[in-house]
Amino acid sequence: MIHVANCLFIAPDDPASCALWQALNAEGHAGEHLTQPDAAVAHAAAARPDVIVIAEDPPGRPALEVVAALKDRPETRDVPVCLLLHAWDPARLTDLLDAGVDDAVAPPIDGAVLAARLRPLVRMSTMRAALSLRIAAANRFGIEASDRVSVADERPQVLVAGSEDDVQRLRSAVGNSVEITATDSLFEAESLMNRRIFDCFVMAATGSADAALDLCIQIRRNPRLFNLPVVLMIDEAPDVGPRAHAMGASQVLSRVPDAEELRWAVSTLVRRQQSRWAIRRALDRTRVPALLSEDLPDLYTRDMLCAGLADHLIQARHSGKALSVIRFAFGGVNRIASEFGNEAGHHLRRQLGQWITSLIRAEDLAAHMGDARFAVVLPDTPLDEAQVVMHRIAGVIGYTDFAVQDVYEVVKVWPRVGGAEARPEDTADSLLDRAEAQMED
Repeated sequence: MIHVANCLFIAPDDPASCALWQALNAEGHAGEHLTQPDAAVAHAAAARPDVIVIAEDPPGRPALEVVAALKDRPETRDVPVCLLLHAWDPARLTDLLDAGVDDAVAPPIDGAVLAARLRPLVRMSTMRAALSLRIAAANRFGIEASDRVSVADERPQVLVAGSEDDVQRLRSAVGNSVEITATDSLFEAESLMNRRIFDCFVMAATGSADAALDLCIQIRRNPRLFNLPVVLMIDEAPDVGPRAHAMGASQVLSRVPDAEELRWAVSTLVRRQQSRWAIRRALDRTRVPALLSEDLPDLYTRDMLCAGLADHLIQARHSGKALSVIRFAFGGVNRIASEFGNEAGHHLRRQLGQWITSLIRAEDLAAHMGDARFAVVLPDTPLDEAQVVMHRIAGVIGYTDFAVQDVYEVVKVWPRVGGAEARPEDTADSLLDRAEAQMED
């Protein structure tokens, strides 16, 4: 059965824990519910789950000792950990941060909200797995690249939208550890996010939350911003937490949060975002001429894509998670090359490749398949989600007016797209062929 994540759940075998585990199962999290911490640590080292959820007091060992044991083992050091607390205790949050806990949730714990909080942690595991496979594929072509991930020693950039009191509250919570850019306008905040790179966005909503929640949705739909962590400070209402998480908020705090709670939210989310940037930089180590299309050097070669796809197929069979491929072909390119010359055709194809790479995730593997044809491998992605990505890319490119050198007219192209989800018997070639066979205008 296809699922979204392999989860290790370390908690007592009591009704509340079992109910929460069942709720996670219903949200697509498969794996093991283990009660004994030592056995769970050994299982984690062997199984390498995507995420580990630990109750605050698992039988026989304090939770932070379990976290320390996981962080001490190379097999589990990078597996994200979420801690289920009995209650928020501001005095303990620094200890959790220092221990390497990636997220912590306090009662009442809603299964859907917990699944939403785990989703970006699972995404981190997806990125790390993609990095390992990308490096392994590159090595087979004689490229020596390391999968070492190093976070840059740069001051984090945090954008806050709120009143002067909100800005001062954030400054008091985080001190000089981050660089803060402030605005009292959501419109200006959106403009700033589209022009600059931030590690976290803190948004204070006064009165109705509709505008803030709408901006959360826009951030998640924006290919450039969909990874940006968002802390939402909002007046409490019975359904606001689940609704805000469903609409894209990373963490939801009270309108005037405790300083330690605010520091925890910003610090953990900034650390997570900086790790994402570090993994992206590590993935870029494989972007060397030998692995890139000679014609379109923003994209990998077909051979590199097939090598990586073969590894992803093995991993998908082992993990039980989805894997999809999407294909693109663009009409109108050959006419430009025929009427205005090969250089014009090349310039247009290169723009198409750049658009595709700008609209996919770092862990997605995109290649030039010859002429005006392209393919993208999307790990941990079922076909319905892949089709959303596919049609979004096709829509953006199809509605773009291209400026091509030495072509004194507006240039448009006509996308044909197709996608397919991996089957257990698939090879790289068969999956690519099935995706191409599904191509439609």
